[in-house]
Amino acid sequence: MNTRIIIAILFAVITFQGISQSDRSREFQARIGYGIGAYGTKSELTIRDQNTTFSSSDTSGAVTQHLNLDLRYELTDRITLGVDMKFGAYLYDPEEDNTGKSNVYRITGLKGEFNISKRSNFRWFVGAGFHASRLVISEESVAFGITNKEEFDYRGVGLSANTGIIKYFGDGPIGMFFTMGYDGHSFILDEYTINGEAVDFDEIDVTLDVRGIDLSLGLIVRIRP
Repeated sequence: MNTRIIIAILFAVITFQGISQSDRSREFQARIGYGIGAYGTKSELTIRDQNTTFSSSDTSGAVTQHLNLDLRYELTDRITLGVDMKFGAYLYDPEEDNTGKSNVYRITGLKGEFNISKRSNFRWFVGAGFHASRLVISEESVAFGITNKEEFDYRGVGLSANTGIIKYFGDGPIGMFFTMGYDGHSFILDEYTINGEAVDFDEIDVTLDVRGIDLSLGLIVRIRP
């Protein structure tokens, strides 16, 4: 599911709710924050050669950091729906030689939230959502004095579930938020290039599953028409 489809679904739901509840003002929220995550990872390589199949897997761990932009619209006093956008990277071990290595990931998805407690300047909520994910890893290697750049383009989907709090400054429009919860992604290698040239890997499947916890802290602005 791409970003335009996700936003179109959200727009349709908000429009329907706006028509059916036009007599009530609803709150719109924009959140921007910084987050970190800790994940367990499992990668699997499968090679098919005529009637033979070879598979190998590896498990490891990863730490991430990201910036997130979340948009929310209040459907009812208790329920909000919105779009999550996350831009970040997996961190490399500083004790290893990471020359020529880089990565970036992007996540876009729909998230629903339920307010367990709601006051004029405070929210405690739980939420769940699904998202589309992309991870691009770049690595450089040197062979016979020639530097080659490999790029691995992974795409996938995932699920998340979290809890969080919002605290507004007085009864004003600005506040802070904190969230923590489960975050998981299932990636498939979609494209592999060497020096910008696509490599055919029709007989090779590469998957990457990541599961872990995610924390985020930031600022929130609310608009109440």
